[in-house]
Amino acid sequence: PGRELILNGYWLSQILFYGIYRAFDLIGIVFLRAALLLVPPVAILVFGWRRAPWSPVVVLLSLLCGWAMLAVSGIRPNHLTVACVPLLFILLESVGYAAERQGAGYSLRKAWLLPPFMLVWANLHGGFLAGIAIITLFVLSESVTQAYQKGPLKPVLHLWGIALVSVLATLLRPV
Repeated sequence: PGRELILNGYWLSQILFYGIYRAFDLIGIVFLRAALLLVPPVAILVFGWRRAPWSPVVVLLSLLCGWAMLAVSGIRPNHLTVACVPLLFILLESVGYAAERQGAGYSLRKAWLLPPFMLVWANLHGGFLAGIAIITLFVLSESVTQAYQKGPLKPVLHLWGIALVSVLATLLRPV
């Protein structure tokens, strides 16, 4: 009975694993595991490559991450969190001042992907709490940057609203 609460929170990952197993048998699970283990090192490589192409540090970090991922055995819902963290960073890279540094101007358009992303993550694994912490730190950073540059307050207030909707979206899960 004590584990029922935990397992109820992973319902979406269980459906995902079962659906892949049902459709593709064990080979589907093997490919899913391979894909989940590749997401973090590839995300590090892509994320770092944008900032410093041909950087040996980026390549080394990606290789070390890939090597560390080899120690992960089996397939469990926590592997989905390991994949969601770098995906969240990639999403946040296209929001706010990060988007402006890339020449897109201060943008909140992609920030509206955060609530559905967090809703799905919250139903995959309890590691979504890390996502809430990352989003909170990101919004705080954007707020400090906006205050330092004495920019308009409206975009930061919109970002706080989107962050709040993202956190509230995580409450839409069975308990």
